[in-house]
Amino acid sequence: MAMRLVEDMAGEWRPEKYKDTYRDDLLKRIEEKVKAGETEEITEPEKERKIAKGGEVIDLMSLLKKSIEKKPARRAASRKRRAA
Repeated sequence: MAMRLVEDMAGEWRPEKYKDTYRDDLLKRIEEKVKAGETEEITEPEKERKIAKGGEVIDLMSLLKKSIEKKPARRAASRKRRAA
């Protein structure tokens, strides 16, 4: 029964039969608001000049030296723990 109903309602697609009226309706509503004085003037805010910040400079050599100095102490401590 459902199949028959769908087949009876189905037909050849004719896009010229359909029209999207959204844009027309929207423009009509906008014009109504303008005539009624229900609008406000919107201005774009002035763009603020952003001052470019320099990045933070990190001394990688000193950080690498510190990491190398710490490693032998950690290795010695971990060897002592394993031996015990």
